Amino acid sequence: MNEKKYLALLISYLLSLTTLEKMTLLNAVKSLEDFFNLSTDDISYIIKRSLKTKKISKTDFEKKLNRALRLIDVYKIDMTCIGDSEYPKVLHKITNPPFIIFSRGAKIDDKKKIAIVGTRKPTTEAIKYTLELSRDISKLEYVVVSGLAYGIDSFAHRATLESNGKTIAVLPSGLESIYPQSNSQLALRILESGGSIISEYPPGVEPLKYRFLERNRIVSAISEAVIVVEAPERSGALSTASHAMRQGKPVVVLEQLLNSEQNMGAKKLEAHIISSLSQLEHVLVNAKSINTELFFSKGDCV
Repeated sequence: MNEKKYLALLISYLLSLTTLEKMTLLNAVKSLEDFFNLSTDDISYIIKRSLKTKKISKTDFEKKLNRALRLIDVYKIDMTCIGDSEYPKVLHKITNPPFIIFSRGAKIDDKKKIAIVGTRKPTTEAIKYTLELSRDISKLEYVVVSGLAYGIDSFAHRATLESNGKTIAVLPSGLESIYPQSNSQLALRILESGGSIISEYPPGVEPLKYRFLERNRIVSAISEAVIVVEAPERSGALSTASHAMRQGKPVVVLEQLLNSEQNMGAKKLEAHIISSLSQLEHVLVNAKSINTELFFSKGDCV
């Protein structure tokens, strides 16, 4: 890892900055020593926005960097900055794309993907359809994307693995700490089966409530479509659906579950209603994703 990568890793801990601000700072700072000498006023001047964060402590950030490097080594975490050639192209196209994607496991960016999301407290019927749908999608050689949460997410990951499919879990925290902890074995199975676990958060960052909503834009962005199996009003899955719509991705709900008491949120979505796998395939064939200009040019973070 070169000094530019070390700088990018440190800057990723400035969580209040947008990706554009992080890139601006990265391009303005030439060395680690320069970074450690920055004051809050200096950063505010560089990014052209007033910050209220405390002064950067060289000692604190050196400790943070050393701990991050240890965790990256122990947990075999890869980091891909937005300027790198390996950075997923689909993420360039969204508002405030991740500054860095941290990942564990296989690189499966070139595979077709579908997100399956929903409530943490699904009905028996919703579980049944999640299992069937995940298995069928896997057989079509799509990678199933979800968030490793309780409920629909977990059932989608498990059914995919049982069908010898590949799945990606997008976490709201650093990758050394699986959340929820009870899904640690599921996460291990995902890695062992050739899947991956990814996050925009550097090692050591905790899964705070708002970070679950932030990661949802990544779930939708890397997927060709988002299937909301079952979601009550105010469900986090509706956030994923909302991101998908803004990104020009089709959102799909299941006709069989529209009258579920746990599905009032999904029922209100302006989504494609399907009742069979062939209908889902039709939606995917006719889907047209957005094609905006790249948010950043390549090479900025190498």
